[in-house]
Amino acid sequence: MLDATRAALCAIACMFLWLAGPAFAGGAEVFRAAGCAGCHQVTPPPAGFDLDGRLAEKGPNLWYAGSKYRPGWIARWLANPSPISGIRHDSHLPSTDLSPHPALGGEGGRAVAAYLESLTDSAMATGVVDTASPMPRMTSIQGRMLFGKEQQCFACHKTLTRYGVLVGGESGPTLANATERLNPDWILAFLMDQRRYVPVTRMPIYQGDTFTDYGDGQMRILARYIADMGKAAP
Repeated sequence: MLDATRAALCAIACMFLWLAGPAFAGGAEVFRAAGCAGCHQVTPPPAGFDLDGRLAEKGPNLWYAGSKYRPGWIARWLANPSPISGIRHDSHLPSTDLSPHPALGGEGGRAVAAYLESLTDSAMATGVVDTASPMPRMTSIQGRMLFGKEQQCFACHKTLTRYGVLVGGESGPTLANATERLNPDWILAFLMDQRRYVPVTRMPIYQGDTFTDYGDGQMRILARYIADMGKAAP
């Protein structure tokens, strides 16, 4: 009931901001006025962040949103939001009770999107994953083996096959639209250090003293493969 009330109040605030237009041109001000900060943090989690802290969050931390998402995607999503995962952020269990995210279009939505795109991880390397040229055939084969065979990532993440068929689980964010949604360099940064961005995660940890210790080369291949997900088959 609390989530439904929060969503309703946020929707009212978002409608007001949309009508107000340029009067709320400052994205940070719109973000606060619309109540977005009630669900989303915009600063890195404190040291010692644990499972209780993770379950207390109503929505994902957005302190690195500008590094994670491709330019323009946030504004498009805010104008017409849809679930990215089949699990509520404050739960570890699948749920059919996925409260809809309030839509925020117009000047207000664009202002919030611009503000969130300004929030970046200054330590993240950029220009590392090349997606300007077609993915080499061997990279595609190796990436498909890592994603589908060795790690079976599709058990948690929805993906599109080369022929446009949607497959996979719902406990993790969908990767079916990774091409348009995720910054390839952030995909690699996340695979290399998941806990920097999500301190409490169900994701396998790929570096250090873990059951799956992958090197930089393999992570680059996997990041390149994921970054192409959502592209139509040639």
